[in-house]
Amino acid sequence: MSNQLDNYFAEFILNGFAVIKDTNILEMFDNTDYGDILNVELIPDSLEYEVKYNQKQKNFLNSISKYIKLTYLDNYIKTEQVSANIWSGVDDGSIKWHCDDREGQDFCFLYYFDTMIDDGALHFKSAEKELSIYPEAGTLVWLNLTNKYLHKADRSNHQRRVMNLEFKMI
Repeated sequence: MSNQLDNYFAEFILNGFAVIKDTNILEMFDNTDYGDILNVELIPDSLEYEVKYNQKQKNFLNSISKYIKLTYLDNYIKTEQVSANIWSGVDDGSIKWHCDDREGQDFCFLYYFDTMIDDGALHFKSAEKELSIYPEAGTLVWLNLTNKYLHKADRSNHQRRVMNLEFKMI
């Protein structure tokens, strides 16, 4: 596993993103009665919105954030969590090329709870290349949020639940 994590970190440094499969988070989610997940596509002009989480949801998001930090970050860089969110769908701002560097975060992890088979792609763009993926349930995407790297997401006709954990380097 250590070699796989080293490759994951190297991909992130070289390409501004990295993709790995982590079914542990999916199992933790499946074993938690998380409750309702906000569908951001139902919010008009959903560029800025705030999700209200109950204590059980906050505890789940914090436990996953700690897991991500311990599993994927602590051996490589010192970080601090900026935010943790979970939603369904794709908001209006995310369907266009963008970077999310406006709030002081350096990178994020996107975790997919559902499989995107024929729609719902996630796109990456740097000065060197463009790439698209159709994430499967259990896919953990690590994104550099500086303006050197852009990303966008396509909407899907299927359920598309995603967790977003943002961090900054300290």
